[in-house]
Amino acid sequence: MIDFFFDEQTNEGLNKVADMLLEKGYTTARGRTRIAFIDPSHRVVIKIPLTFEGEFANGQEAKQWKRNLAGDDLVLVAACRLTTIMGYNLLIMQFITPIDPKNYPKWASYVDCGQVGTNRNGDVKAYDL
Repeated sequence: MIDFFFDEQTNEGLNKVADMLLEKGYTTARGRTRIAFIDPSHRVVIKIPLTFEGEFANGQEAKQWKRNLAGDDLVLVAACRLTTIMGYNLLIMQFITPIDPKNYPKWASYVDCGQVGTNRNGDVKAYDL
């Protein structure tokens, strides 16, 4: 059972979502404000917030992706979108393979802990702002 920092009903619901993903073979990577569920084929990551800050981060990454689509290239974030699973708002993001910091683009300095890598096409993207 994951200890989310929400009310009991929300915690219970998010644990059901987490259990469903784990049953489907997803693996996890836990951060300070979110848990990333990585699909077995390494195509997508589903980010479940642990805190309200995690919910905010999901929204910010989705907004930055929309800004990228509109031509803003200050920070290039992996393709993502907000979605609802079992009634909870989560972020689905393209899987990114981390790269060596020696290969970071200049904009990587704006990314939290330099969480930058490449997508399946070899494009360099941030996977956590």
